[in-house]
Amino acid sequence: MTDRIERSKLKLRTLFGGTDRVFAETDPDFAKLRDRFVFGDIQDKVNLPDAVKALVSLAVLATIGERETIAAHARAALRTGASPESIKETIYHIAPWIGFPKAQAALREVNGALSLAGFPLPLPDAGRVTEETRMEAGEEILRHLGLAAEPSDSPAVTILNEAALKGFACGDIASRGVLSLPLRGLIWFVVGAALGADADTTDELVEMNLRLGNREEELRAVLVLAVPYIGVLRAREVMRYIDTREEEAPED
Repeated sequence: MTDRIERSKLKLRTLFGGTDRVFAETDPDFAKLRDRFVFGDIQDKVNLPDAVKALVSLAVLATIGERETIAAHARAALRTGASPESIKETIYHIAPWIGFPKAQAALREVNGALSLAGFPLPLPDAGRVTEETRMEAGEEILRHLGLAAEPSDSPAVTILNEAALKGFACGDIASRGVLSLPLRGLIWFVVGAALGADADTTDELVEMNLRLGNREEELRAVLVLAVPYIGVLRAREVMRYIDTREEEAPED
């Protein structure tokens, strides 16, 4: 038995308590290829803390609307040492970007997993703003992230920038506690990749992560981690953008 097979079995036992039985009976060859790739290559080799890998994987699964495995990945995150609060906040923090239907569907599965694990719900509130301070907090976070809600004569664009971006995404959500800013940056970056963000948006996400102290190699790592869920082509597209961006960087 090769090292890769052993690594995949060990990682599956560590994260899920055993082998993944999905398709094991109807498509055993497919199931073996999947498990050896996802857990023997990707999950085992990507150089990030296990809890970070678990939360990033959870975020990507919620983004693509994969409900069947959300609960299993929430339990896996607990096994890596991720706190119940960090698991919930991962879903909260991507809600502005993936929309409420996907976020709520993921939360139902996460809540079920946490309840079965013995954690009483609701968890303590991690909110840090009031109705009176949320917009000011959102403005400060936008500046810190290097983003801008440009003024516009269009009422619709104003609602998008003020209510959705500054007020909700930044003031209400990004101001919350539990998750570190660098971890949030990695999650937002990989969610953008999963959603098919264009070059301009990807550039904003990369710049934002660099401001938060993340390195480009960490962005590559979370992108590789997402390959089993978003596919090789999309990951290569974003990876190529990062590499091209490096080549075009001005010399000092």
